[in-house]
Amino acid sequence: MNRFIPLFLSVLVLVSGDCPNGWTHHGTSCYRLRMDTETWVDAKLVCELDGGYLAEIENIPENNFIHGLITDNKNLWLGGTDLSVETEWMWIHSQQPFGYTNWRPTEPNNSNKDENCLEMDPNGLWNDRPCHYIQKYLCERPFSNEEIIG
Repeated sequence: MNRFIPLFLSVLVLVSGDCPNGWTHHGTSCYRLRMDTETWVDAKLVCELDGGYLAEIENIPENNFIHGLITDNKNLWLGGTDLSVETEWMWIHSQQPFGYTNWRPTEPNNSNKDENCLEMDPNGLWNDRPCHYIQKYLCERPFSNEEIIG
């Protein structure tokens, strides 16, 4: 019977306080900046395949943290869209309307009637952009203090 105890203990290993490899912890979430470039829809799918979703920004500290991840002077996709109803911006994962925004002046403007996806620029400001543009993106997933592995 003693030979089963180590096996049982190895199956119920408790891991505390970490994001998965390649993810960065901030607040209640883990973030992964993806440097590969995708359309907004494909970025959404890659994030989902990676166990997350396109990032959703809820407040100034989170916006500032994400802004700090931009080091190459390029824009990145976030999880906001008004594809369902023009001018009604919502987060695609949570299906919630924006509670906080950080739009550039005069944005969103739906230029050429084709800007329905949310990006952040290198200044930390938001812009609506055509969803078919190809650029880097940010994935988010909930931070868990504990998880059982094995």
